[in-house]
Amino acid sequence: MARFVAETWHKMSFKVKENLLQLLNDFLKQNVTNLEVLNLHLMRRVITGNLSYENVWLSQELLNIYEEHKEWVEGANRQPFLLLLVVITLLRTIPDHYRGGTIKHPDGTSPAINLTSLYNKECHLLISLMQRNFDRCSEIGRDFIRMLLPLSQYPEFQEFFTDLKTNISALTTKLSSFTEILYIETPKVLLQTIIPHEMEFWIRWMMKNVYCAPGVPVRKYQEMFNVCFPSHSLQCLFTRKNSSRAKRTTH
Repeated sequence: MARFVAETWHKMSFKVKENLLQLLNDFLKQNVTNLEVLNLHLMRRVITGNLSYENVWLSQELLNIYEEHKEWVEGANRQPFLLLLVVITLLRTIPDHYRGGTIKHPDGTSPAINLTSLYNKECHLLISLMQRNFDRCSEIGRDFIRMLLPLSQYPEFQEFFTDLKTNISALTTKLSSFTEILYIETPKVLLQTIIPHEMEFWIRWMMKNVYCAPGVPVRKYQEMFNVCFPSHSLQCLFTRKNSSRAKRTTH
């Protein structure tokens, strides 16, 4: 099923996606095992900077699932990346939903989504996961701190940031300062999951087929890419991901 989602999600109708999320919830209620990779592909479908109804709906549905099955997310017998990806996904989506408002379905066939309510639930779950599992969250590395920083201005995170900066012993006994996390390189697999499937496909295609030569409309493809993926943070992440790959190749 994980491969099915990875390869065909963009072709599915909205109703099929609804049924698939319901099926995942039922699987978790029945304690079905080996669902981590399926969740990885679903979380990767949540696109940063995208406030379309379907994208916000997916954020909301996954949030509801992880709230209901928080013990499963935190379970020590799960693949280690699961908890880290849930935290990263929440870190990505919270800034998008901070301003509030309502997102309506284009056809009016599904209930509108209240961004303020979604934001509050996301904050509550994220803070809970980080406080209870800070040592594991620190394994995300320097990108954990980088993604946390924009949240420091939000009232919901003031207490957490106070502990992080001045009383880190309230969160962990393994670290003496949050700056130690900055020396931990974010694992490649986590960086890759932040980038949507479609964005990676576009880049791979352009690198293979678009090159600087007479008659090749390079700027046209660049503009098309910017229209499809307007999120500046996503483009920066992709650049950093490939820069780190280039450094390893050079060395």
